[in-house]
Formats: sequence, C-alpha cells, structure tokens
Amino acid sequence: MDALAGAQRALSRPGALLVVDVDGTLADDVTRRHLRPVADPHCLSGLTVAQIDRYMAPELVAMDACVRGAQRFLVSLLRHLPLRGRNLAIVTARWDTLRAITELWLAANYGFLRPCPLLMRRWGDARPSVDVKLELVLQHGAHGVWLDDDPQMLAAAERHGFVTLKAPEVYAPSEEVQCSAER
Repeated sequence: MDALAGAQRALSRPGALLVVDVDGTLADDVTRRHLRPVADPHCLSGLTVAQIDRYMAPELVAMDACVRGAQRFLVSLLRHLPLRGRNLAIVTARWDTLRAITELWLAANYGFLRPCPLLMRRWGDARPSVDVKLELVLQHGAHGVWLDDDPQMLAAAERHGFVTLKAPEVYAPSEEVQCSAER
C-alpha cells in the first residue's frame, strides 16, 4: 500500500509523530451527524458554543461507532513502524470536558493506541478546528504523519511538514470486527 509505505518512511525519521484525529477518522458520529454545519461538515466553525455543545453532548458521543477500516489500518501501520506512546498523539476538536468519555471510548475500541497524549480543545474555544488541532499538535512534534478526515486540516498539516493520510479513503475495505459501540 503506497500510503502505508509513505507513512513508514516519514515515521522512521527521528522525532517523527503519528497524529490521529478522532471524529471522522476513528469515530463515526452517526447519532449526532445531523448537528454538523451543512456548509462544512468537517469543521464546527461558525457555530455558537451552544450549538457545538449540542453536537458534543456526552450521551451522543458515547454512541459513536468506529469508522470502518480504521482499526485494521492502524494495527497494520503500527505493526510495521517503530512507534511507542511518545511517538503517537490522538487529537480532537472535542471539548476537554469530554476527556473521560473519549478516553473510555478509545480504550474500548482502540485500546492498542494507548497510552499516548489525548490532545483536546479547551471548553468554550470556538476557533476553527484546524487552528485548535494544529496548535495542540505542534506543541508535541513538528513533523511526521497526520491521519485525519478533514481536507482543510490535512492541507494545514502538510504546510507544516507532515505527510498526510486522508481517512477513511486510506483504509482498505475490511471484514474487521465491529467496535464495541456497534455490538
């Protein structure tokens, strides 16, 4: 797979970081998707804090499904690369008030990715997701691979020297086991 080979090369550099987004990349927001903006469903910019709060309601976030193919792709990527927790960061534009529920969901569905930093937006920070996530990640590393579903986020990451992988397109179709939220 070309994407895997390119990621492997990028991650073999000293200090490289694998950045993995949550919503749309690992988590499929099937129960709350209707609350996203129509104009740009990858970004919550332009919404009020109250509207973002409705989208990020803990009871809805807890019902997220796994994005099909994500588990198999990440297991394959990690199997071939010399990564440890310090070389991996999970980033999300979710409020940091959702940390506990996000950590539980990740442990149940992507436990093989932990331990690693979970970088989250401060509650009430209504800046565009791209700005928030880029700022959070650049505090932990300046190059590597960024896996995300948002084309604007990937363009910004690429401008900052990251090799980018577009989820879920980079995932091969699979017969993988459903995540716990789907059982």
